[in-house]
Formats: sequence, C-alpha cells, structure tokens
Amino acid sequence: MSSRVRDLIRKVRSAKTGQQEREIIAEESAKIRTHLKQSKVSNAHRTVSKMIFISMLGYSVKWGHVHVVSLCHNAKTHKERRISYLGLSLLLPEDSQLLMMATNSAKLELESGDQYKQAVALAALGATSSEEMLRQLTPVLVDMIDASVSKKQTYARKKALFVAAKAVRYCPDVAGSFLDTALTALGDKSHAVVLAGAQLALEMLDADEACVDRMVKDRDLVPGLCRVLLGLAQQRSSGHDVGGVCDPFLQVSLLRLVSRLVKLGAEPGNAEEAVTSLLRASVKGELSAARVAVQFEAAHAAVRASLSQQLCESASEALVDALQ
Repeated sequence: MSSRVRDLIRKVRSAKTGQQEREIIAEESAKIRTHLKQSKVSNAHRTVSKMIFISMLGYSVKWGHVHVVSLCHNAKTHKERRISYLGLSLLLPEDSQLLMMATNSAKLELESGDQYKQAVALAALGATSSEEMLRQLTPVLVDMIDASVSKKQTYARKKALFVAAKAVRYCPDVAGSFLDTALTALGDKSHAVVLAGAQLALEMLDADEACVDRMVKDRDLVPGLCRVLLGLAQQRSSGHDVGGVCDPFLQVSLLRLVSRLVKLGAEPGNAEEAVTSLLRASVKGELSAARVAVQFEAAHAAVRASLSQQLCESASEALVDALQ
C-alpha cells in the first residue's frame, strides 16, 4: 500500500489507458480494504483521503463508509477531524443509515466550545445530514449559537445559522426553536451573520405560521432591515465589494426578506426609500452581474411588496436598460 495520497495520484496520472487506471484503482482499493481490517489502523486520515480521491474519479467506495464514520468518532488531531468530516460530506448520501452513527460525534464537536472544531462539523452537516439527524441536533444548535453570541464567535455562528436554515427546511416543526436566534442574527454587525440570519428567516416564513405572525407583528424588524439596506447602498468597502456593489449577496437576501414580510402584512416603513436608494446606487458605474442581480431583486421586491407604481416602473426600466 502506497504511504501517501500523492503516490496514488501519480500512479493514476501515469496510466495511459482506462484499463490501466481501473487496474490501479482496483489494486489500491484492495490494499485499503486489507489495511482497514487491521485491529489498529494507522494513518486512517490518509486512507480516507485516498477513498475521497477514488470516489472523485467515479469509483464506488461504499465498502469504506463505515470507516469514515469511525474516524469521526476517533479523530484526535485537527487534521484527522477535517479529513473525516470532509469524507462524511463527500462520500455519504443524505439517505445513508450510517449518518445517524455520526450524530453523537457531531454533537460532541458542537458542545466542545472550540469554534474550529464546531466549524468542521457544521460544514459536514450543511453538506449532508438527514432529517432525523437535524431534529436531534436542534437543541444543541440553539445552545451553540447562543453561546457564540456571548463569545463573539462569528466564524462558527454563521455556519450554525445556515445549518439551522437547513434544519427548518427539513423539519418545519423545529422552526419555533430558532425564532429568537434569527431575529438576533438580523441585528448583528457582521455581514455574514446577517446573511445567514436572513436565509434562516426566509426558511421560517415558509415553515411555520407562528413564526410568520411574530415577524410580521415585530414593528422594528422591517425598519431595521431597511436601515441595513440603506447603509449598504451608501457604503463602499473593499472587503465586501463585488463588481462595484457592496455585498450584493446580502442586498439580495435582505430585499427578498423585506418584500416577503411586507407582502405578508408587515408595515412597509421605509422600504420604498431603501429600494429606491439601492436602484440609484446600482445604476452608477460600469455594468456588472452584481449590479444586474441587485436591480432584478429590487424590481422584484417593489412588485412583490406592492410599493408605489412609480417605483415599480422605475425599477423595471432600470432592469431593461441593464439587460439591453
């Protein structure tokens, strides 16, 4: 068995025909299976890395899925932890029964308090996780997000919010558990946290009537979101600039959320002012995909939220000019 992943890559790249490649993969797979049968498996992270590479070439590695889950349980270093959860997210489908075996490992990582351990597990949960797995981890996710707020750990918090959005999409009955979490995230100073909070709130609007009622009746929610949009329209930040637009991903998400809330009955407040400012800012400068995306979403928001007829026409005209 070759000792390093790069040795396997070199062998595969040296193959001159498809038949030679298949023979190399078959030989290496047999060596890996023999290696995994040992009572004490050394360099398990290298073995999982090879399995990932073999899978990327289109060959089945179902025979090694249980060992990926086992490495998640037994990982002692950060390198082993990263490789094991990467293997979990790339190799195991969401309908795999083996995923439930990894639930306790993910729970321990989320409860560890180390945002880097948490982030590795959250990345895997976001990529592949079953409905039952997310349902069991919901209380842990809520506690972890609350703890990250007090510790100001935005790195793990933003990932946890996206996983929470997935949990709400898969298990609509848990939406109420994340309501306060979402509202707190929408008022954060971090762009990434607000973006994740907006995605979570959008999922909750589709999942639970009680959440819809609470958000629609919150008099500070829509005005607060509009103030963020007004700030984005006026802000120039090299760290968030994409095609001459300040964080277009956040602008699009907030426009969707504001228009949905207004359509559902929330007071529009300064929504019209925010949409107008974004349109004015998006038509300045050179045309880019980011500017067109913001113009499209602004036009869609104006129509969806039934804002003034003049604004809807202006938004439509700006979008038509951009697309010509």
